Amino acid sequence: MPETAALLLDWVKDKQPEDYLFPAGRASAVPHITRVRFFQLFGDYCRQAGIPAHLSHPHCLKHALATRVINTIGIQHTRQYLGHVSIRSTQQYLHSNDARASLAVQTALMGAA
Repeated sequence: MPETAALLLDWVKDKQPEDYLFPAGRASAVPHITRVRFFQLFGDYCRQAGIPAHLSHPHCLKHALATRVINTIGIQHTRQYLGHVSIRSTQQYLHSNDARASLAVQTALMGAA
């Protein structure tokens, strides 16, 4: 996982406007796979892997990634990467009651005010 995360962060840093994380095949009319097709593929792969249907949604992947990443890059950067306007939306990914998490949220909220 750390290698994959590092590669993805490098890709995001060097990404050009015409680059797509999920490009389509050459015969496709659009340069990237659609949201609907991504959901279909994601569901297919989850079924093949034996992942229960209620966990076979891309939002579950987003939630798992955000929960893991937030402790690495902090709540503000995670908020930006997820496209949240409010830090309160990102706060849901803090699955911890430790003082560091509480301080991060309070600091972010004060900075956003």
